[in-house]
Amino acid sequence: MENNKHRRPNGDGNIRKITVSRNGKKYTYWQGRILTDKINRKTGEKIRKTITGKTQAEVAVKLREIACHMEEPEPSTIRLSEWLAIWEQNYLVHVKASTRQLYHRRILLYIIPELGNVKLCDLSTAMIQEVISGYAMGTIGKANIGAKTIKDAFSILRSALDQAMNQGYISKNPMNGTKLPSVRRSQRKIHPMREEDIVKYVDAIKFHRHEELYMIALLTGMREGELLGLLWENVDLFTGTIVVSQQLTKNKDKGGDYYIDSTKNDKIRTVHVGNKGVHILKQQQMKIQIMKSDAGEAWQEHDLVFPNTKGCFLSYRTVYDCHKRICQKIGCPETRFHDLRHTYATIAIKSGVDMKTLQENLGHSDIDTTLNIYGHVFESMRKGSAEKVDSYFNAIPQKAIAAGEPDPRQELIG
Repeated sequence: MENNKHRRPNGDGNIRKITVSRNGKKYTYWQGRILTDKINRKTGEKIRKTITGKTQAEVAVKLREIACHMEEPEPSTIRLSEWLAIWEQNYLVHVKASTRQLYHRRILLYIIPELGNVKLCDLSTAMIQEVISGYAMGTIGKANIGAKTIKDAFSILRSALDQAMNQGYISKNPMNGTKLPSVRRSQRKIHPMREEDIVKYVDAIKFHRHEELYMIALLTGMREGELLGLLWENVDLFTGTIVVSQQLTKNKDKGGDYYIDSTKNDKIRTVHVGNKGVHILKQQQMKIQIMKSDAGEAWQEHDLVFPNTKGCFLSYRTVYDCHKRICQKIGCPETRFHDLRHTYATIAIKSGVDMKTLQENLGHSDIDTTLNIYGHVFESMRKGSAEKVDSYFNAIPQKAIAAGEPDPRQELIG
């Protein structure tokens, strides 16, 4: 088959001459192809149309007719729910799996129920604003939906509609002009363990099957998922460092599997542990050797620092339930696993660790996050330092008198 392609101006498509042989006889015809304004609802891409004719001029006329018709395209009939499905599938491929799940859940709960059946071309700023306001006032959906949840959900919608506009499905983004509820940045309430409770907790976890896990959590402030996804290849016992580069995540769907994902902020950080932490990690190595021996052929090697009895991932639920039973036993049942992280941070601050170092150790995206969570602890420390300075200067006259020098205050009185 012979092809002679003739390019035409952008938007007019292209034409080519095609010659085929049938039963030893050659036949020639002309073929034209043009990108239409019709949408493939499975892929979200525009449909390419192919036409044929006996002559090049005939095909050219047909292509011009289609092109002229597309200059004033009919409004897209695709519905918002259909576009969002396309957007999730084709435009979130480079987003973390956990983030995609979060986006999908926000769309499913807050966008689809109220706006899913509306055609893209019929979406208006007023329509979307009415839904936003309804959620904020509690007149639609479940009561007490937080301002941040509403803002997050409709920020996702804004991104999806931006892409729809880029694809030419809509001429402008109807999210522009809407007013989202303001999220008041308030001081987070944290519940670190008190010193007396830390002593009880450390004593209670001695010889527990997760003793090393809980102790490393207290000594490093690492998140639960970061600990459960930690590999030995990221631990250097000689330098006493841990490279935190991934975390264990669970699919949010019912019965979802565990999988390794990047850290919360996609940031890799190095955490230093002291001699005590190195000793505990060496204990964990010995414990794993015993676990391997007991499991025999059932053992599956994944190089995990904190595996289950078969070498696989420990479940969040198992770790959490054991922790809660220990806390119940020592009289602080409200303490969560994440509070071990807050306990580490509070101890670090009281031990003189500066805010920037603490931010890096905890893996916060910026220092504002650290200040928002632990600022009041620093404030308390600053107040205490001011009182210490006062005490020092208040004691100076007494020291001078003790040294035999006249008290200058007596001169003022006299």
